[in-house]
Amino acid sequence: MLIERPGEEFEDMGKLVSQMIRLKSIEVSEAEGAVEKLTSEFSTFTPFEAINSFLLTDSAENINRVLDLLEYIDVPIQALEKPFIVQIKY
Repeated sequence: MLIERPGEEFEDMGKLVSQMIRLKSIEVSEAEGAVEKLTSEFSTFTPFEAINSFLLTDSAENINRVLDLLEYIDVPIQALEKPFIVQIKY
């Protein structure tokens, strides 16, 4: 099993590898829908919702594509509204 190392891609593209991926801003259920579109029929997706992570087993090439996608979708949501604070004197 390989643990995620930011900035490192897997070099051997022909073998199946396992990667534990921890999500920062989105839920595992949200990531699952996007991830399954990029994986092969031989892949396995095992969610660990308690730690907001999942274990993905697939070809190294597909895991690299998933990691690239997660860089774009696993980002904090920016608030579209600005807070309006009124000071109350009593």
